[in-house]
Amino acid sequence: MRALALVGGLLILSGCCLYNRPPVASFVFSPVSPTVGDTINFTDQSFDDDGRITSWQWTFGDGAASNQRNPTHLYNAPGTYTVTLTVTDNCGATSSSTATITVSSGGGGGGCYPELQISVWTDKTTYAEGEIVTVFVRFNKYVQATLTLRLPTGATQTLFSNQLFSPGTYQYTGTAGKPLGDRILTLTATDNCGITKTATATYEVGSGVLLPP
Repeated sequence: MRALALVGGLLILSGCCLYNRPPVASFVFSPVSPTVGDTINFTDQSFDDDGRITSWQWTFGDGAASNQRNPTHLYNAPGTYTVTLTVTDNCGATSSSTATITVSSGGGGGGCYPELQISVWTDKTTYAEGEIVTVFVRFNKYVQATLTLRLPTGATQTLFSNQLFSPGTYQYTGTAGKPLGDRILTLTATDNCGITKTATATYEVGSGVLLPP
């Protein structure tokens, strides 16, 4: 049997109030209108007026959870998520609070959505020596990109390096020259989430005669 004692006018059972009032769960978060990839800060504002809160349990609506008092979290996809905080006091009483967060895909370079997509191609696959080569590169989001050209000898030329691009298609021109043979274009791009992708294209410079226009 647990001992009873009268302490400060309250009846205590094994260190817990028989008439314990449960805590009140409450929290705020910032930013209030996050985009994908934003770090969201959750701040506990719960209180217990006749004891103390001893644990915090968070669920973020995307399968993730935390037991920190003031956690941070980010979402990898747009959508509406229900966040729940459950607090427990020193007598085992619990209380929960929920909030809905709407995460947008964002604009500009923000967030990890959509998935990075890049491509590189030429207007033809075979060129005569001296012919104009047109190279196209395309990105679906803001990136930092490098384009290299591997010659038939194995040597590599850098056409641009660590250049910043906004979403769109870009065009470059050059002249097909020696040595003859296949050339490989390699496009490498990294988005603001640290995701890197590579695309390649091959074209040939042959020994055909370049006819006048």
